[in-house]
Amino acid sequence: QAFRDLGFEIGSPYEYRMEIKACELALEWEQQPPAYAIQEIALNSSYSDYSPSDYAEGVLYFSSDRAESVGEDNYERTGRKFSDIYEYHIKDSKVLPLSIPGINTSNHEANFIINQEQNTAFFTRCTAPKGQDAYCRIFMIKKEGGDWALPTPMSFQQDNINYAHPSLSSDEQTLYFTCNDPNGFGGYDIWRTTRNKVGWNEPELLGRGINSPGNEQF
Repeated sequence: QAFRDLGFEIGSPYEYRMEIKACELALEWEQQPPAYAIQEIALNSSYSDYSPSDYAEGVLYFSSDRAESVGEDNYERTGRKFSDIYEYHIKDSKVLPLSIPGINTSNHEANFIINQEQNTAFFTRCTAPKGQDAYCRIFMIKKEGGDWALPTPMSFQQDNINYAHPSLSSDEQTLYFTCNDPNGFGGYDIWRTTRNKVGWNEPELLGRGINSPGNEQF
């Protein structure tokens, strides 16, 4: 009703028709029974537990700054540890550090995803040489001959730009991520890179239907 009154006040009764429609839809949705239930799971702690990824073979991967994380230093913004990646084993509700070696360090690691064949994974690591600004990078790690190789940063990343939050498409041919490249629309934007025969193509900025002058992440 407030939108209708405002429209008449400015002499344009159809000016706020989209806002009015949104209100009408919200009132309709309130009357509908919930389509699903939200339930807390046992991995949650008093620390920051976040960024869950699709689970495979009964394991859910997530990030946390809990006290068991690697390293002795604390993150100055929170007073807690730098984040590591953990596994939540759904069958027995156990939380364990990530079993893949070479990923969790005294730096900040988060946003872990793994492909369907369980032989390629991506994650975010934020680090800095002593006394310098920290920057985040997306790393890829592959299984070679049954063992995991060392993680390597993706080749398209540039200096003095943060890259984070990788997300793999269902056909595993496109990797979405966020970064604060100055060639974007402002702040952090969502970009994508597509797979080619030897690696990954130069990233492409998603359009204004998703990105804005604000921050788009995760």
